[in-house]
Amino acid sequence: MKDSVSTGVAPVPPGTAPDLAARISEASHASFLDGMHLSFAIGAIAFACAISLALLVRSGERREGMASVHV
Repeated sequence: MKDSVSTGVAPVPPGTAPDLAARISEASHASFLDGMHLSFAIGAIAFACAISLALLVRSGERREGMASVHV
């Protein structure tokens, strides 16, 4: 059942009352979307951190006879 919810399919057992089946379907869809929103939010935060760090890093200077120096 857990695998079907993670793929977005509502795990409604056969013979379930229509009212209960609708509630199960709504709950599984809500949990799927909540998980998707959380993963997108975490990805956006990681992306923003990466952009911030990229703005602070400068490329190194190449000096003759020496290794690259990062300033």
